[in-house]
Amino acid sequence: MNRIKKPFWLITYAIILFFFLLRLSTFSSIANHFFSLINPFLWGFALAYILNIPYEFFLTKVFKTTESHPRYSLYKSLSLVLSYTLFFLFIGFIMVMLIPQLLASINLFIANSGDYYEGMQSFLEELIVKLKLQTTLWNEIENALMSLVNILKNLLPSVVTFITSTASSAINVICTLFISIYILSSKDKLLGLLSRSLKA
Repeated sequence: MNRIKKPFWLITYAIILFFFLLRLSTFSSIANHFFSLINPFLWGFALAYILNIPYEFFLTKVFKTTESHPRYSLYKSLSLVLSYTLFFLFIGFIMVMLIPQLLASINLFIANSGDYYEGMQSFLEELIVKLKLQTTLWNEIENALMSLVNILKNLLPSVVTFITSTASSAINVICTLFISIYILSSKDKLLGLLSRSLKA
């Protein structure tokens, strides 16, 4: 009997594997869609795990409270607010340090873009004179430059796509924050529910 079961299971696994490989692109698309949906939950859990450190510090060290304290809910809310305030201050500090430098670099590039183009044009004209190249070659170079400008214009759809993806990322960030707040504020209830589920 066991000799019959073993080939039967091997054939079953082979059929399942063949079907999986045959529909690999479909399963891959479903998996990507699934992970994109649960991504805010994963990041929310990670953020709640990190902010649990200052949260517990404020709750137990600063306010020195326990669940039996009559103002436990108030101190719990204050600890939550202080933890996220500390987090946003840290993010704001990073942005204040990095964004001005980035904007200064972009503005410098924009301000000097005309000089860059004129310098390149002067260099090419001098090169044509020194090498005694024909005028047609200069026309070809100008056409090449115009083609480059057209390519840059065609990048506009990519910019729109980037803005759209940025908006989507912003929505994910907001969802992550709300999920992390829920997990951190309901930590005791969630841990109790998980404990009861494991014992069941």
